[in-house]
Amino acid sequence: MTDKLIARFKQLYKISWLADALAGVGAIIYIVQIWIYAHTQDTVLDEGLYLLKGYLFATGKYAPYQPYGPQTNKMPLAFLIPGYVQKLFGPGLRTGRYFAITLSILFLLGVWIVARRLGGDSHGGRASRWSGTAAVFIVALNPANLKLYSLMISEGLVATMIIWILVLTLGKKRPLWQLIL
Repeated sequence: MTDKLIARFKQLYKISWLADALAGVGAIIYIVQIWIYAHTQDTVLDEGLYLLKGYLFATGKYAPYQPYGPQTNKMPLAFLIPGYVQKLFGPGLRTGRYFAITLSILFLLGVWIVARRLGGDSHGGRASRWSGTAAVFIVALNPANLKLYSLMISEGLVATMIIWILVLTLGKKRPLWQLIL
């Protein structure tokens, strides 16, 4: 019985498009869940402050670190990026949440790319495809991650920036010394 099951898994493992199709299913699950969380979670104080301060900074009413202005307790980009998004699409919590959804989808795409690159090229590249699929499902089935990244707070912005730094620096056929640096 177990030999037949193992043989069946080996057959499925050899289907090259199956890993990518399952990663797509995982991405759809992720997007549906993040959409639901973005529309059902209550706002938190930090989220409103990032959006308000960012909008005030982007419109020029105040400047970061201005004397007697709003307290800038984080680096200015944590406020300016959501502020300019609101300046472009209109101020409000919904704009911030939709931007958070966009960032989280970019985060998931970056995780998939990095996992595929670090998964290795054994078995004709199939291992890297399946490692990307596994990474997508690990992220998509983590409710704490989903709840955090559906809010417009700096954690989602920073995670997206970091994962895309990894995407842009961890290229194919990079020497080990570059990866260590």
